Amino acid sequence: MPSLEYYQMGEMVASTLPELAEQMDRCLAEWDPELPGAVNVADEVLTAALEAWLDLRAGDELLGRAFRLIETLASHADPDIRDAIQVGVVNWLAGDPDRLQKAKPFMGARTAEMLDALG
Repeated sequence: MPSLEYYQMGEMVASTLPELAEQMDRCLAEWDPELPGAVNVADEVLTAALEAWLDLRAGDELLGRAFRLIETLASHADPDIRDAIQVGVVNWLAGDPDRLQKAKPFMGARTAEMLDALG
């Protein structure tokens, strides 16, 4: 059974990236009365934002904050949260070479390790 933190990842995302508060509210509404799990937040909120921000070249400050959060989550003590980042973000980045090239300057060491582990 996933930990409580697994279901609280959305709060961490919204507090670290207030730009995603609206997307997080939509995700919460879709899952109501349940809380979305970390995989849902990674997939429905983080990757959607990253796709737009990387395509728009949103700026180093915003992308830096986003990838610092991803690095924190990729290094989290809870393996389910780490897996959510692997499945929801890292695998998604790996699926598009252009997107990956745009993201690499912002990626932390643990996120890069996850990427390298894909082969």
